Amino acid sequence: MTDAQSKDTAVVSSDFVVRDIMIAGNRTTKEFIVRRELLFSEGDTLQADAAEAILLRSKENLLNTSLFNYVTISLIDLNEHEKQILVMLEERWYWWPYIIFEQADRNLSAFFNDGDWSRINYGLMLINNNFRGRAETLKVKFRLGYKKQFQIFYDIPYITENKKHGLAVQLSFYRQNEIRYATDSCKPLYYRDDKHQVIDNQDLYLFYTFRPKFDVRHIFTAGYNHINVADTIVKLNPDYFGKPTNRSQYLTLAYTFDWDCRDYKFYPLKGHNVTLELGKIGLNMLDNEVDGSWYTRLAAYKYFDLGHRFYAGVGGLAKYSPDKPQPYYTERALGYEDYLRGFEYYVIDGQRFATGRAFAKFAIVPMRIKKIDGWSWEEFNKVHYSFYLNMFVDAGYVDDARIGTNNYLSNKLLTSAGIGLDMITYYDIVFRVEGTLSRRGTSGVYVHVLKAF
Repeated sequence: MTDAQSKDTAVVSSDFVVRDIMIAGNRTTKEFIVRRELLFSEGDTLQADAAEAILLRSKENLLNTSLFNYVTISLIDLNEHEKQILVMLEERWYWWPYIIFEQADRNLSAFFNDGDWSRINYGLMLINNNFRGRAETLKVKFRLGYKKQFQIFYDIPYITENKKHGLAVQLSFYRQNEIRYATDSCKPLYYRDDKHQVIDNQDLYLFYTFRPKFDVRHIFTAGYNHINVADTIVKLNPDYFGKPTNRSQYLTLAYTFDWDCRDYKFYPLKGHNVTLELGKIGLNMLDNEVDGSWYTRLAAYKYFDLGHRFYAGVGGLAKYSPDKPQPYYTERALGYEDYLRGFEYYVIDGQRFATGRAFAKFAIVPMRIKKIDGWSWEEFNKVHYSFYLNMFVDAGYVDDARIGTNNYLSNKLLTSAGIGLDMITYYDIVFRVEGTLSRRGTSGVYVHVLKAF
């Protein structure tokens, strides 16, 4: 929703008492889920100088649940000092039977660059993002093609009456005929066997969430993985598991602190967020366990509304783990989930890395809402969209303590700059097309979907 967040928020000129809260439009969502996101309750006195911000933040909280397409909060005068607050909701469609047809590369740009259409997944995924009307997520996935996978995920965000504690569980099995076994010249090396599976993985993860405040979450994760790979993988890379074996298992523990005060988490234009993660891969409690290491990750970003449709932001991400040799299977730096724009085609391995980003944006088309006439399907017949011109600078550094590797992009400052066009539309869909020039003198046009800065 971004730049239109405040357009329908009530203007407040004097202090008032919230005598009543009326919630409408929640045909599926339970009322307590809505009230959990409101920064006010019946009987509260809202000061005039703070009320507008409280109402706006409540609206942003509701939108960031991804349960509603549109939210309107308005005031109804009851008398001189008392008001009723009306929360009008337009719910999303929650049951999604997805036909899976997707690329399985590290990112969409890498897939287009490599042109390997054998790395295509297909199958069926069933998701309910508001199971039982309680903001619970139920996901069942059957994936075939490049990656053969079965996965079930169930998240219950509120298991206690005070709505501060949640639990989730994920169980998955997958097999592949091809896996990445090493990196050479900052490009991944793959081994493929069309007749046999070269990796077989089972995992179980448990998540406990504590949300003491509206913008703060504490997440504790415990996991178990069991992996078999083909004997050839260990011959090609004896350090794949950190020891000469084709079968391994490991336990993981992680703690995440998340402080998120962004207006719209999928494409923020104002606010800030800080995420700190501490984790350990491999606890040395199982036979043949991966000898991983502990790590810490810190991400922090700040976003500014400059007015007149101009926006800016700055921030970065850092990861630290010890110098000791790590298995190739668990070592991750840039080019995987995290990357520098302009370096999407490369894998830069190392034990530590840091990135910094800055951008300036202009809303070419501020949010527009279009009603599709003659279409009675309410969850889809009102579309919002907006377009932003995005100018950015990225910088990063990967520290690789290993000597003698040909990881030529590590241990040096990497920078890039570019310009892009972003499209944001309903159901949290973000399309990005970016032209980038890197310090190495390379340039390119890169496409990203559903990943906002």
